[in-house]
Amino acid sequence: MADNKYNVQPGDQPLPDDSRSSAGFESWEVWRPGQGWEPDLPQSYAALMAARIATGRDPAPTGESAESSGPDGDLPALYALLGQVVDQIAAAESSGLSDAQVVEVAEAHELIARRLWGLGHRRVMDISDRGAFTKTGHKSIRQFMDDRLRITDLRGRVAAMDAICAKYSMQGERLTPKHPYLADAVAEGALGPSHVTAVLEALDKIPAAVIPEKKHAAEMLLVDAARSCTPTQIGKVGQKILGYLDPDGSLTEDRDRARRRGIRLSPQDSQLMSK
Repeated sequence: MADNKYNVQPGDQPLPDDSRSSAGFESWEVWRPGQGWEPDLPQSYAALMAARIATGRDPAPTGESAESSGPDGDLPALYALLGQVVDQIAAAESSGLSDAQVVEVAEAHELIARRLWGLGHRRVMDISDRGAFTKTGHKSIRQFMDDRLRITDLRGRVAAMDAICAKYSMQGERLTPKHPYLADAVAEGALGPSHVTAVLEALDKIPAAVIPEKKHAAEMLLVDAARSCTPTQIGKVGQKILGYLDPDGSLTEDRDRARRRGIRLSPQDSQLMSK
């Protein structure tokens, strides 16, 4: 991990002009853990999707986890069972484990923690979709998250929910998440909160004028890298991608700058200072 810098290495050919082609990224070399750089990214978004499905490396995204199947009434009992399992784990001793086993257990713990973090978004969305927060005396879902659920990183959680949770149309149709590949990676436990934040920050820098196919390809490249990158490295990958999408900054418009512009001030402390 330490010597994997994840600097995306594009080929010699620039991205095609939007007026000439609707293709996605061309001539990219993609990092595959344990294999090195592979110049295997197909010429179009559709071809990329087909290749992933054909190889089984990354099936078409759904943004849904296995939790979406099964009777709804099972959930309370399952969470009660989960609490019992956590109690058993907390009471268990690790002194008798080998070095390899403690590494394995630590990895399993982090994987499960990341999966539960992703599932937690669905639980909050359940409350938001029904407006159930009003039953507890709260005026908004944000107030409920802050006061009742005691979520600390409120802004980050809301951004993650908006990006990876399935929503419903006015007709009640279940919609695909805004970022389905990111949603799948979170459901698998491959990415944690900081990884998701880094991916979303990189995607937010892409100008609105960039065609959807290239935005989808950028999401997939970032998610692929995020599976074995640090958040800082994800940012570097994002900069490389942005350099290809908008090399001279000509696609960046005032609306893009306005979207990213902002300032937040915390309340003053006893020394009349704020952050």
